[in-house]
Amino acid sequence: MRTMEESIEKKAQERADRKLQYIIGRYGDANGERRKPYYREQLIQEAKAALSWEIFSLAFMELCKENAPVTPTKASEA
Repeated sequence: MRTMEESIEKKAQERADRKLQYIIGRYGDANGERRKPYYREQLIQEAKAALSWEIFSLAFMELCKENAPVTPTKASEA
């Protein structure tokens, strides 16, 4: 079983590769600049940040649901 960090790393690489292919397909490779390792690494870091926020947001949403009032409030009736 993979750790969460390994899972995030793998997903980030997959997202970065898809985004890189999209960028190159749409805008070209900028004379080979977008094919250099640093460019892909930048996209991976960007994807990791997005995944971290996604995980945080989902966890926070679940926490809010768990702590939501059981009885209806005026806000929920609106």
